[in-house]
Amino acid sequence: MAHTLTKMRISGQGWVLRWALLAAATDWLTKVVAEQTMPPGVGLPLGARLDLSHNTGVAFGGLSGAPDGVVLGVVAVGIAGLGWAVVSGVLPGGIAGGLLLGGAIANLVDRLEGGGVTDFIDVGAWPSFNLADVYLTVGVALVLLSAVRPAESRDRSLRAPD
Repeated sequence: MAHTLTKMRISGQGWVLRWALLAAATDWLTKVVAEQTMPPGVGLPLGARLDLSHNTGVAFGGLSGAPDGVVLGVVAVGIAGLGWAVVSGVLPGGIAGGLLLGGAIANLVDRLEGGGVTDFIDVGAWPSFNLADVYLTVGVALVLLSAVRPAESRDRSLRAPD
């Protein structure tokens, strides 16, 4: 009997989950490599450096020195808000939602494991950061871009391919 393959369609939340898992996994992997193998101050092209540091605050050092409970509370509320926004459709799904959720969860897990977030990319004029921060920034940029583009174009650009 011949079998035909049917193309499975993945829901918007399915793509969010895939992108979130990819973002969290790649962030985790780079942090493990940074912690275990990176000598201090390794130079990169374009003036960036790899320089291992730990951020006890939130994004780009905000709330640094605040009690752990306050920082964890702010992060947890942010992640819960992101999750609600994606599920309810307030925030675009697909790539943007996945990058935001994956980046936020990756930094939360790092914080819970070590009391701070592992940062290792240093561009000099900006606080050190990691891949999760890049994913969060790109996710925000995609959301802002979607807000200024026409609805039909916006829906196409933020959807994952069929």
